[in-house]
Amino acid sequence: MLYLDALKFEPVANIINKYIKNRKLVLLGDSLNLRNLLFEKYQISPEYIATSVKSKLDKGKEYRMLSDFVGKSDEFYICIPYLQYSEEMKAKLESYGYKEFKDFAFAYHQRKVLPAYTKDYVDEYGNKVISAGQFKVILSAMAGNSIINVDESVISKGNSSIVIGGCNSEILIEEQCVFEPNVHFEVFLIQR
Repeated sequence: MLYLDALKFEPVANIINKYIKNRKLVLLGDSLNLRNLLFEKYQISPEYIATSVKSKLDKGKEYRMLSDFVGKSDEFYICIPYLQYSEEMKAKLESYGYKEFKDFAFAYHQRKVLPAYTKDYVDEYGNKVISAGQFKVILSAMAGNSIINVDESVISKGNSSIVIGGCNSEILIEEQCVFEPNVHFEVFLIQR
């Protein structure tokens, strides 16, 4: 049975399922919630847990040094479940021969700010902006599987935004709505 904490991993689980093909999964850091979600939804289980800390190898035979996976993107797909998106880690994995999304994915992605009037935006994490209208859209590092659609007739009198802080959100603002300046819609995942 999946819990709400596991559902925050649904966007990255979908990415893994899309790109893993016949490779083995490696988690850079462990996550029981991600493991459960991947197994229950896609029957995928990690083969190894990668680490950069040599003493963690004592935890069990599934632990391996991250450097053991250099040049092996044809054999392994790497997921980073808990580390924040980092250009440094991305560059490191790319230097090992891995490409973002095709060969590795962060569960917490780079925060994105989309300008007003953005249309037809889709990202690998399942976020979709059909139309942002006059609203700036902010997708937090945990935003995923969210849909935003603001009708073109909606009027915002300035400096308004839509902030998505979690997964599986939907914001629909329909025809003929008029908003005063500084209106902000925020949707966040509540964790207990």
